[in-house]
Amino acid sequence: MRRLALIALILFSVSGCAFLQNQKMNWEACRADVACAASAKKWLETGELVGGIAGSAFPGAAMPAQKGLGYLALVVAMLCGGHALNKKKDKPNG
Repeated sequence: MRRLALIALILFSVSGCAFLQNQKMNWEACRADVACAASAKKWLETGELVGGIAGSAFPGAAMPAQKGLGYLALVVAMLCGGHALNKKKDKPNG
C-alpha cells in the first residue's frame, strides 16, 4: 500500500494539477452525456469479458483481472469520450 501511495504522489507531482483538472472536466462531460456514458458502460462490459478470459489462464486471477481491465476500459472510454465532447463544444460553428 505504501508503494502505491508513493507512486501516486510522484505521478501527481509530475503531472500537475492542470492535467488532472482537464481529465476531471472530460470525465464530467462524458458522465453528463447519456450516449457517451452508455458507450463507456459497454466498454466496461467488454473489458470485464477480456479480463475474465485473460485471467482464467492463472488460478485465482480471473476475478481481479476481470474487474481491473473492466474499470480500466471504463476510465479510458470516459476520458476519451469526454475529450471528444469538449473538443466538439469548443470548436466554433461554421
